[in-house]
Amino acid sequence: MALINIRSLYPFYNCDCFIEIPDDVLNVIRECNRAEKAYQRKLRYHKVKTETLDAENADAVTMRIIDKPLTPYEVYAHKQMTSLLHAAITKLPNKQAKRIYAHFFLDMTFTEIANAEGVDEKVVRVAIQRGLQKLQKYLISFM
Repeated sequence: MALINIRSLYPFYNCDCFIEIPDDVLNVIRECNRAEKAYQRKLRYHKVKTETLDAENADAVTMRIIDKPLTPYEVYAHKQMTSLLHAAITKLPNKQAKRIYAHFFLDMTFTEIANAEGVDEKVVRVAIQRGLQKLQKYLISFM
């Protein structure tokens, strides 16, 4: 059992209040304090990097840095956009769809796709460009 001061955990306490807690709870509290200090260091470190940005972009960059969880609306919007994108890709010819999927979702290079299919790299590049143009037309007409 460990004796801790509640005032150290809750700064709004006006007086010292000591309680005994089990050692495993004390370990959890210490781990949380370490994680909070690491988080604050991370914010300070990245704040220096974002000070040169304008105010609008600095907030967006800061939100990405601190790994703020998405809101339910953002999760829903992301799912909708993903399903719309997949539906648009299925409207493409089979080869274009496969090449776009391989390049953007599987992170394959044009050369890797060309070697896998046994074609020239330029053929893959042109097919992806044309497929992206068709996707753009489809998505613009949808919205």
